[in-house]
Amino acid sequence: MIKMKPEVPKFQISSKWISRLFLVSLFFIFLIHHWYVLFNTPLLPGPDGGYYAVQVREIIRSGNLYYSAPPIAFFIFAFFAWIFLNINAFPAPLCIINGVKLGLAFMKALCIFPVYLISKQITRNNGISIVNAILFELHPFFMLLTYGTSLFKNAVGVFFLLFYIYFVNRVSIHATRKDLTLAIVFLGLTALTHILDFGLAIAYTLLYVVIDIIRRKRIDMSNHLLRLFLVESAIVGIPFTVIIVFLPVYFGTYYKFESFFEELLIGEENIPSLNVLLSNPLILVSISFSIIAIVTAIKNHIDALTLRVLISSSLITFFLISPQFPPQWHIRFTFMLFIPLMLMLPGVLKRVREVESMLVIILLLFSIFMPGYIHSSRALPVVTPEEIDDLHAMSPYIPKNNTIVLARFGLHYWITWFLDVKSSHYMSELENYVKQYDHVFVVYEKQTHPRIQPQWEILFVGKALILVKIK
Repeated sequence: MIKMKPEVPKFQISSKWISRLFLVSLFFIFLIHHWYVLFNTPLLPGPDGGYYAVQVREIIRSGNLYYSAPPIAFFIFAFFAWIFLNINAFPAPLCIINGVKLGLAFMKALCIFPVYLISKQITRNNGISIVNAILFELHPFFMLLTYGTSLFKNAVGVFFLLFYIYFVNRVSIHATRKDLTLAIVFLGLTALTHILDFGLAIAYTLLYVVIDIIRRKRIDMSNHLLRLFLVESAIVGIPFTVIIVFLPVYFGTYYKFESFFEELLIGEENIPSLNVLLSNPLILVSISFSIIAIVTAIKNHIDALTLRVLISSSLITFFLISPQFPPQWHIRFTFMLFIPLMLMLPGVLKRVREVESMLVIILLLFSIFMPGYIHSSRALPVVTPEEIDDLHAMSPYIPKNNTIVLARFGLHYWITWFLDVKSSHYMSELENYVKQYDHVFVVYEKQTHPRIQPQWEILFVGKALILVKIK
């Protein structure tokens, strides 16, 4: 009798593990790219770059914030700065700046995972979900948050917002105590990171609830989404109010809502026209997909989750591009368009039956996104090397105690960073500063400075800057 050798089981990798390995690879690719771009940028890019450097330095020094703001992003950056400091990776100031850069690159690259999970919820298709995650990372508006506009808190908050939406989607399908808890946790993290991300989280929750009420034609108190909203109002709303009242340092930017409503009611002359909006291809893409999403939701019998995502994302898109907002708010809202677009895209793509048509749509989006992605990767700080040299040279003229230095916006943050004194860009408050501080200085640009009053004393004239003593 011939003995048969036992068959050796073949090693197989499931499609789930292949997807996970591919996602992890994408995460590291984007992390390395973002870190490379930021590491090769002098200081920190954008008008608010110095703001983040000052905030993180103060956390390292005292554990507190220097400026009033939601704290989560700064503590994430401080964690990476602390690692660099402990391993002596760079000189101390560069450890702080590179900590901000690595933390920012890390949080942006992490968004690969929640975008994939949300896309998988909607499509149950690995290919579409992975492609959507890549497109999300490549969207130029997301890059602008991270680089050119220096809205770093906003970029970090996107990660928490996406995971919040993911767990809200889970609650809407089959609510468990774990899903409810994690949804509330991520809403709290979003609120403690950035005001616009928090606003989008609330908007999606409200629209989900309203869509369900309209769909069911009644208010059902057993609806898990409605219950989640009520629980959030109590659990998040009450502590939120308490912190604003008693610990306002952690919610400084939330007071901008007051000025937003004032400007909205008063109105401003420089409201962007529809022609300006429609001339931007990225805005046109968002509008086009919003219209397609609404038509898809109305004409097709689709599942409840896809319906909620398509309708709510479309409505949020039209809200964000409204030309009635004051200019500074309109720009910020426009930069957030990539979130509803990339959330509705899987629901649209899964309705495309022909592979060729889907590939055309994906390649078209890549061709639109890539030029803006590359262009947005070339951001610089708002201070020149000559201005930095001048700031170092004027340091002996400026006492540290009870002093304030006024300068143009953006430069004033770097004055605080390099000279370790308070600074401001509100020239209209000069008289109040003279009453409040013992020492008041103004830093003017050498080429464009206004006429200096005779009673003021010019202390220093550098290659690019002039230091004037007011008091």
